[in-house]
Amino acid sequence: MIPSHDDFLDCSARWRGEHSGIAYELSWHGRSEHNPTGTWCYYLLLTEQQFSPEDWKRLRLEREDKQFFGGPNWHRHFDYDSFPDLKAHGGWTWGEMTVFLGRDGKEYEHVKVGCDYAHLWDREAGYPDTRSSVEFDAKQSIDILTRMFPNRRERCGYCGMYDESSQFYTAINGARVHQSQIGKLRETGWEKWLPAEAA
Repeated sequence: MIPSHDDFLDCSARWRGEHSGIAYELSWHGRSEHNPTGTWCYYLLLTEQQFSPEDWKRLRLEREDKQFFGGPNWHRHFDYDSFPDLKAHGGWTWGEMTVFLGRDGKEYEHVKVGCDYAHLWDREAGYPDTRSSVEFDAKQSIDILTRMFPNRRERCGYCGMYDESSQFYTAINGARVHQSQIGKLRETGWEKWLPAEAA
């Protein structure tokens, strides 16, 4: 039996997408005592591989280990207040930085920073936001980010490697593909991944 409509409204769900080469995540946190209508959030997902070292210094989050409200319990906090102002809904309210192993065997930092739609003015307005309106806001933040940091590296839609934009072509299927992959794609017969201009 599938979950009921009420079951879904009481749970959490996530949707991921990409806009202008930047990944984002929309999340729905189900109904609760704190917020009987549920809470929307969006997050930007950034990796060190996308940015120059100078730009990454402006985007990375510093870790702060703190006692929770001065009590005996500690928690790990990341200073999202230092993250650039990208017109997030009500400002940034959450951040995290992790390290992952890239396909090239090197470690890279990953930043996830987000905002929520559970502010007083959201409540007073009756929580009018929808998945579409939250996604629109996430893309607006990404548009500001890409204007602030125009010299980003691209990610290959076929193999996942990052490099300068000049090293990519647009394939027949619309994906951006690293030039180093052409020989392999020709050998495998994946025609739709070959350059569009050659079609």
